[in-house]
Amino acid sequence: MSNFNKQYKQYSDADLLKIIENATNYQPLAVIAAKKILDGRNLNKAEIEIVKSSIIKEREEKETRKQKIQEFKNRVKSTGTSVLDALNPIQTDQQESETLIKMICGVFGMIFLFHLASHFGTIRYMFSEIEAKWNLDTAFYFLPFIMLPIALFLFYKRKKIGLALLIIFLTYTAVHIFGIYLLTLNRRASGIPAINNTLYPKTQIATQLLTFVFYAGALYRICQADIRKMFNVSLKQILLPIVITVVLSVMIAYRILLFEL
Repeated sequence: MSNFNKQYKQYSDADLLKIIENATNYQPLAVIAAKKILDGRNLNKAEIEIVKSSIIKEREEKETRKQKIQEFKNRVKSTGTSVLDALNPIQTDQQESETLIKMICGVFGMIFLFHLASHFGTIRYMFSEIEAKWNLDTAFYFLPFIMLPIALFLFYKRKKIGLALLIIFLTYTAVHIFGIYLLTLNRRASGIPAINNTLYPKTQIATQLLTFVFYAGALYRICQADIRKMFNVSLKQILLPIVITVVLSVMIAYRILLFEL
């Protein structure tokens, strides 16, 4: 008696029938053993048809699940592509401003929730522990958590102040990320490859650069003529908060560097 005979004796009628129907996927001895065991069970035609029906039903269910998974993947891919297209500074097919505003609010709303969850421990500590120290640096730490939801709400409501706050937030974040990118890039030149690759890997630098491009691209996009027209603001009114935020951000970064040195 072959090993297949011993093994297949415990198999159900459906499992044996699957082996027989998919003979090309199994060794010849395995198929012979499955046929022999199934014949020994003396199933009539009606019983065999029932088994075949269950196999067909199971196969259809698997196919349906695969199709649903593929459809979900396609929807996620399509949504991601739409978001990237909307935030792309170079627009070939200008999207409707209303749709763009909703999309920006949705994307940055999810970013806000992600950062809120990531920093929840620190936030809880600052508001619940007596040892927590509040100073100017703490205020800058909490600034994005306060500014972003307010900016998104007012931006969604088509308020000028919402556009201004969102511009300030995106400018501040982009400058901050770019500053960290430059610091990381400079610190890697230590002359010790092992330390460089461990503390400042290329993937970290690439991620910082891509994040900067994302925020800068979003900033550039909401400064375009269609958004300015919707909020009834001029280019000068758009550039003013950008310039002021860049100057203040550089001053803050310089202060932090002096403190560290």
